Amino acid sequence: MEIRKQKIGRFNEEDRIALAAILVRAGYTVALDKVKVDGKTEYTVKFFGDGEEPERQARK
Repeated sequence: MEIRKQKIGRFNEEDRIALAAILVRAGYTVALDKVKVDGKTEYTVKFFGDGEEPERQARK
């Protein structure tokens, strides 16, 4: 699963780290990532539960 900012919201580094910490304490595997959307970089929090495999992407 992936969490991104809302259209009018902000999702700064502190927010992403705090959210990641909560998810780790809840037992999830967490990855902080960035993706290109419409030519802009968006920062995301990806998390995976038991039995879920993270998507493997080739790094360029």
